Amino acid sequence: MNSIYSNTFFFWKLCGVLQILIGVCSVYFLYKGGREKLVSWRGFVIVFEGIVAGFFRAWRDFDMPYMFNKNFDILIGNWLHRGADLPWSCATTIITAFVWAKLVLLPSMSPKCKVIFDSSLLLLVVCCIGGLGYLGLMFGLQIYTNYPKGVTPAKVMELTTYPGAYTNAVLMGVFFLTTLAAVYKLLKASKTSLAIMNTMKRMLKYIVCQTVGLLLQTIAMFTDIDSFANPLTSLDLYATTHHLLAIGGVLSSFGQVLALNSSSSSSSSSSSSSYSYSSSSSYSSSYSSSSEGGRDGSGILAT
Repeated sequence: MNSIYSNTFFFWKLCGVLQILIGVCSVYFLYKGGREKLVSWRGFVIVFEGIVAGFFRAWRDFDMPYMFNKNFDILIGNWLHRGADLPWSCATTIITAFVWAKLVLLPSMSPKCKVIFDSSLLLLVVCCIGGLGYLGLMFGLQIYTNYPKGVTPAKVMELTTYPGAYTNAVLMGVFFLTTLAAVYKLLKASKTSLAIMNTMKRMLKYIVCQTVGLLLQTIAMFTDIDSFANPLTSLDLYATTHHLLAIGGVLSSFGQVLALNSSSSSSSSSSSSSYSYSSSSSYSSSYSSSSEGGRDGSGILAT
């Protein structure tokens, strides 16, 4: 065990520090965005991915390797490892996927469609947080509740891990396909508005980053099931699971927080430039009309 873990404590502590830094940046983004941007999908992702899920991941990283040190607790240890961050991170990943897919595939929506879109997304997010939060506690509590009865811990772990893993796998597919569509649009210089194209460019690198993090976390969830049966005889796989969870969490948090923040910043800046341009155009046309009116006696001077 020492040969595997002794040289990797720094790695976990580093990932924990990075999660804290992402949390600090998230607080800054919230402050910079102001109150009007707080109640939005951007605000939700920054709060629950950058701060809430990041807090649980940092706690887990600083406790690693929790199965082999004094930090281990049957309830808290299992919950931190498999259920603490998952409800929040899955919910924010769903939101990020929807926002990214909407930008790439349906950049313009009528107000009615937007209400339907936001309402459906909100319902999906609530169900995700509730369902995965319940499953995250089930495995650690089985020793106390004996629920579900007549089912081995290994089977309970499968039942509580697969829903989150498959959700992540589906979302990875969504990100992969929509990212290909975004790259195609950018390369073909499609007729999409310049503001949307700029937003797509800004978000693309962060979407790729969080997709890689999501992939690593999903792999870790499946390897965790394989290594759970007897971790002492599969230490290499068990160590791999811990490392993938740590680095995958950092990449996911960084990618999602920066993607949603950059989308908002980009749209704000484009709105600002549009306003400046339209104001300048209005002023120019008004000045032109006034000058012509002055010359023919029908303008503002002929009152």
